[in-house]
Amino acid sequence: MSEKKPATTWSRIVKPIVVLTVICLLTSFALALTNDLTKDIIDEKQNAAAFAARRELLPEADGFDKVELTMDGVRDVYVATNGVGTVITGVEKGYDGDVPIMVAFDNDGVILRIAVLENGETMGIGKQIEEESYKERFVGLRADSYQPSDVDIISNATFSSNAATGAVAHAAQAFLAVKGGA
Repeated sequence: MSEKKPATTWSRIVKPIVVLTVICLLTSFALALTNDLTKDIIDEKQNAAAFAARRELLPEADGFDKVELTMDGVRDVYVATNGVGTVITGVEKGYDGDVPIMVAFDNDGVILRIAVLENGETMGIGKQIEEESYKERFVGLRADSYQPSDVDIISNATFSSNAATGAVAHAAQAFLAVKGGA
């Protein structure tokens, strides 16, 4: 019978480390390459989805111009190119992360419609902020007098409700800043 050789430091320690390092490097390279190849497509689809959401909130608009505004709780501001209104995305922290709310205002600062974007809130309870009956509570409120307390919270969904009303408050403040009323 042949005698079994004792494991060397190379085969016992160094070789597994080298093999795992090579696997990690190849995997990282593959992920980075995939990200690089798909990021433009992903950005394009996100921009198209955001445009569609703006168009749904302000269907009278023939297009949108982005307004540069740096404000806490405001993701983006778009003014309709034909002057029919403004669409602003406000963001507030909810129970399970940020809750972005897109708000359409007419030129007088009256809320026309809202849309809840990327809601990661708790299924069932927190998702109630996406229901039409809740979103309709904001319609007709004015940016220059809006207070989060103007809209009743949803029972058992206070984090989500507060996030929604807070995000709309950020959007209202941004509207006033853009229109020169803040």
